[in-house]
Amino acid sequence: MKLDLSLKYPENICVAQEIFDQIESLSVLERTIPELKKSKEAMIKRFLEYVQATFDRIQVALSLQDINVYQMKKELKNLEQIKQEYENQHPASMFLRKQNFSDISQLNAKLEELKQSHTSECAEAKIEQGKIESQLTELRSINDKYDDLCLSTGEQDECKQNKKTNAQADNYLISTKYSNIDNVREAIIRNETFRVDLLQTLKEQRTKYE
Repeated sequence: MKLDLSLKYPENICVAQEIFDQIESLSVLERTIPELKKSKEAMIKRFLEYVQATFDRIQVALSLQDINVYQMKKELKNLEQIKQEYENQHPASMFLRKQNFSDISQLNAKLEELKQSHTSECAEAKIEQGKIESQLTELRSINDKYDDLCLSTGEQDECKQNKKTNAQADNYLISTKYSNIDNVREAIIRNETFRVDLLQTLKEQRTKYE
């Protein structure tokens, strides 16, 4: 019976080892039967040659595998280059490059940067709007208080009101940072104008990226 020592039957290596062990146990008979030694040596030689041939085939197979892997990597690289060249010729990619963007990711990054800047500008404008609203509230309160004091004094003595300044109303203005009611009313007009301009700016910023 022929013993298959290929990689398909690795268990036969153990069988071969057992056979050689049995042959080795017959070495005591080699003096009596010289042909036994010759047969054993020939069998060992054939076994080693078969094993060496098997290892040679394995080495060749591995070498071919390495070559195949290299070829696959090379072909993959070529395909990636073809894909890149195709994408570069795409109308959308050509348009992006004309706009100084290498690809869509760079465009998205720029858009995100602008959106963050827009959000920051809107937040600052909101803070400024709050300051203006607070100043207008204060100015209107001063103006209304001054008018109330003038009206109250006028009801008490209309003739005296026409002859001298309203001391009580003027004293109230002195307690504020404004020394003249005209300055208060001019400040109201300036802040109202600034408020309208700021609201228009906020409106434009909101619709800028919609």
